[in-house]
Amino acid sequence: MKESLKFELLDIDLVSINAYRTKEEAEEGAKVEMARQTDINVLEIRGDIVKVGLSEKIFFKPAGPFKIDLELEGKFRVDGTPDADKVSAQIEGAMYPLFAKASHIVSFVSNEMWGTPLIIPPFREEE
Repeated sequence: MKESLKFELLDIDLVSINAYRTKEEAEEGAKVEMARQTDINVLEIRGDIVKVGLSEKIFFKPAGPFKIDLELEGKFRVDGTPDADKVSAQIEGAMYPLFAKASHIVSFVSNEMWGTPLIIPPFREEE
């Protein structure tokens, strides 16, 4: 029987953010789409404490007004026996607060750069 882990969020830290306006412009009449690349990585497991990294890259295809890259770290207390395989398989369900924080940061930064907030959904989009 597969052990189900329970995650309790202890802390969220903004590790890095890189946001900049681009000089690239899409050709007139070209369809521009926002693109998002999301990565979740288990960074450390110490006893019942798990540190997880969330990396978000927001950009436009073929080109757009700005790019935003940010990294967050979440620290969780885990009930159960955490090992890298179990945590990797089950962590996404506990990541909502990190996705929400990333969405908030992207919205704020894009509003300051572009004059309109870009609101991304607080979850990993299916690829």
